[in-house]
Amino acid sequence: MFKKMKDLKIKTKTLLMSLIGVISLSLFLIVIIIMGSRVRLLLSELGEGYYPALETSIELKRTLSDIQRNMEYAVSAADEEALINTQKQKEHFNELIKETYGNEVINKAEIDSIRDEFNAYYPLAVEVSKQLLAGNMTEDVIADLGKMQKKYTSIKSRVDNLLNTNKLALTNKIATTRKNQLTVIIVIIIIAILSIILLSIYSFFFNKSITHPLAQIVNASDELAKGNVDVEIDVDSNDEIGELAKSTNILLNVTKNLTKSAEAIGQGNYDVPINVRSEKDILGNALNTMKDNLKRMKEETELQDWFKTGEAELGNKMRGDQSLIDLSQNVISYLASYL
Repeated sequence: MFKKMKDLKIKTKTLLMSLIGVISLSLFLIVIIIMGSRVRLLLSELGEGYYPALETSIELKRTLSDIQRNMEYAVSAADEEALINTQKQKEHFNELIKETYGNEVINKAEIDSIRDEFNAYYPLAVEVSKQLLAGNMTEDVIADLGKMQKKYTSIKSRVDNLLNTNKLALTNKIATTRKNQLTVIIVIIIIAILSIILLSIYSFFFNKSITHPLAQIVNASDELAKGNVDVEIDVDSNDEIGELAKSTNILLNVTKNLTKSAEAIGQGNYDVPINVRSEKDILGNALNTMKDNLKRMKEETELQDWFKTGEAELGNKMRGDQSLIDLSQNVISYLASYL
């Protein structure tokens, strides 16, 4: 991964880090939206289906018990008005049955059975109660009383089963909702941890790809500022830092070559080549001009010395008493050998 990162530009590395952050944030949002929608759906089912179903079941059981209890009270107290009041409770029971048809979580077949049995039970219970109020204790009335009790027991059993079923369904749905909420929390934590780990690893390599070459460049610059050109930057990245390192290495090599050339010129070697990089290379052009000037001055000095030496030696040849022929021969011979 680090080798691949070294070939990326800093701008690309920065954009890649931003992209990782955006992807992590997007995952957060996607998970929150998806899981949040699921949780909202479950809460909606609880609020609009399971809670009302349980409340209706409880109210059906209570209303059924009230009807039976009022009928027993009407018979025992000989209160015909109490028996009439059960009509309102019967209507309320049927209204509760109707409400359940709009609730999708309630078993419609079970509701139909409760409705049918209740509609068969209530008229029979009213009739039996009236007969008992009138003091009729015939065998038929006693038989109908037994049937009424069986029907009541059957309806009560169905209502109890419905209540227990709805209670269990509500408990399971609450557990499912809590499980989904826990799943959302766990998924978010996992994404957060993975995002932190990924960003940490990427940041480590990103910083290493920048700080390590920069440290070498700074160290090389410090050494160059001290006059030490015998340094080299070992950087193989292809980003802007790598390009800066390569340029710095070129500068160091040029400075090193110019230093060697200057040393050679200082030792009198004016034939040493000087690599002038361009017209803007002030140092290279100046050093090359200095070399040419020193070479020319050396040549002029050598020529002057040659003239002076020849003149002095020629003067020595012409001293003393010499005949014109000897003097001429000595001068011509010296000039021929000297030149």
